[in-house]
Amino acid sequence: MIAKELLFTSSRTMNRNQVVYFVQYDTLTGAIYAPEPIVAEWNMLEVDASGSTREALTLMERELLYGVLVVKQDHNPPRVTWAISGLPDLPITVFQRGPSFVAGAKLPSGHLGLIKHVHGLMEGNLIKGLEITAVSGAGAHVFEYMPINRTMAA
Repeated sequence: MIAKELLFTSSRTMNRNQVVYFVQYDTLTGAIYAPEPIVAEWNMLEVDASGSTREALTLMERELLYGVLVVKQDHNPPRVTWAISGLPDLPITVFQRGPSFVAGAKLPSGHLGLIKHVHGLMEGNLIKGLEITAVSGAGAHVFEYMPINRTMAA
């Protein structure tokens, strides 16, 4: 059976809605689901504050902003390297850590961390930068800023 596990959330200053990123895996084998290892969908908090209302990304959102670009997938051990379509310069590697999957990345400081949340700072259609919340290898919570200064295409 294919299940999905939350990796991290992404928000922006425009509203409270979030994009949530999940890894899909086989519950019997633990293998990451090869046809679609990472999925993204909207958590429509503006519609339902409980977080139970979800919507698919539009085609434009998938292709240009919040979609998933899979770079490489390994099966033993199970791991997948990917990027958010609007952030191809921030590769993310999903791997198993204990009983759970985690999303690791090289943070703007150069340190490695496990991503918990990404928040886009917007001014109109301009993405000024990202605030990345992560957990360092030592277990400390870290907050880093990544300047973007790019117009949102959608």
